[in-house]
Amino acid sequence: MIQISTILQIADNTGARLASCISLPKEAMRNGASIGTVVRGSVKRILVKQNLKKSRVLKKGQITNMLIVRTIYRFKR
Repeated sequence: MIQISTILQIADNTGARLASCISLPKEAMRNGASIGTVVRGSVKRILVKQNLKKSRVLKKGQITNMLIVRTIYRFKR
């Protein structure tokens, strides 16, 4: 379950590696966000490579919308 100020690992090709959750949707405030929830987060650490396109690179401190795709906590179907 994802709460506010949880450190998240980024699993896409934007260049960001770590982010912090800064807000949750209203329905996830009580129990926390789970798989499939869109949260807002701030980028904390980026991957520095010269060959990444400039238009796809997130900058440190940028606020973005993020979709939760994996958690350690089990997901019951």
